[in-house]
Amino acid sequence: VRSLGDRFPLGDAELRKWIWCHDRLQSNSAPTLVSLPDNSDLASLAVWSASYGDYNPYSTDHPRPSINSFSGRVNSAKRVLEAIAIVENEIFPAGLSSRLAQGALGLINPPSRKTAANPTWNPPVSSSIDEISAVEENYYSISPRVDKFMSARGKPSYGYDDFSGDTFEQFLEGISVSCGRRGSRACLSRLFAIVSGGNGGMTQQTMAEASDIIFTTYSLSLAASFMKNMAYLDDENSGRIDWRSFIPEKDPKCMSPMVDSLLNHARTRRKESGQLSNTYFDYSTPNTTPSTASNGSETSVSLQEFLDWSETTAPMMGSALPTFLHVLFTFFSKAEYSETDATRETTFPPGVTPIFIPILTIEKPPSTAKFATST
Repeated sequence: VRSLGDRFPLGDAELRKWIWCHDRLQSNSAPTLVSLPDNSDLASLAVWSASYGDYNPYSTDHPRPSINSFSGRVNSAKRVLEAIAIVENEIFPAGLSSRLAQGALGLINPPSRKTAANPTWNPPVSSSIDEISAVEENYYSISPRVDKFMSARGKPSYGYDDFSGDTFEQFLEGISVSCGRRGSRACLSRLFAIVSGGNGGMTQQTMAEASDIIFTTYSLSLAASFMKNMAYLDDENSGRIDWRSFIPEKDPKCMSPMVDSLLNHARTRRKESGQLSNTYFDYSTPNTTPSTASNGSETSVSLQEFLDWSETTAPMMGSALPTFLHVLFTFFSKAEYSETDATRETTFPPGVTPIFIPILTIEKPPSTAKFATST
């Protein structure tokens, strides 16, 4: 853990959690009492994260373990699975979840999951604190993976299963960058790669559609706002939030002002650098299906143009991705030790300013149609 801490801007407790989650994700098991989806690596990782919860063997003031603490984590895992399923089916454009898993977090084709957990949590109800602690320590142990890591140091990586190789470190780098630990510019670059890249966002292209960038960012903010409210509901009220209350009637891709601003910035920058001569842009009306010019420049922007525009015109743009991921991986990860602890506001790490979109007041029944998918 200390070795990884020298290379990645994550605390010891966080690194230990992600070692455990990565190990569980690449195995063919699922958390106790929770079935994982076969087609969503992002949802699977979120479930393992909630199953780990706030377990922290490094903490000296951590509450004493109990049967209820694990039950709270199981309930949290079920709730995050319900929430991310709604996000993937109703809020995200098609394919965004897989691009986040691969392009943002570096999860590359992990094995399919089953519904049987290994190791299992099965302490008797009458167990003492010491007995529960022993079961908990065994359940959250990372010793097998650490042993494999130590024996494989210096050897080349040949696949996802290699703890010491590029795939695991790529995952940790994805967590570090996408969760905002390496700064806003690095996070914005990762967002650009997700939008522009092929191969699930793993390969960054030189240009990206401006409307796709805005659409993706807006979808992430909507999803974060919805999941934050889902996370703070108790089990009794979990079904009382309607995802449609977070969705405006108008497709966010028709929100032309931000698209116009980004494209006009790119036009000005190219003109100043002599890249444009007699090119005329007309974005006076929303264009839901923008056409791409032969050189790809009339409706798309480069990474540098996007970074410059974000930092000068839309500084909160870089908060959309880390806000969503922090809500997904942290807001559902509170064990129910007590009423005070369970309702405590979850904080964001230093350097990450969250961005949320408030619930909308809808006067009439909304359309059940999803957003138009990004093309």
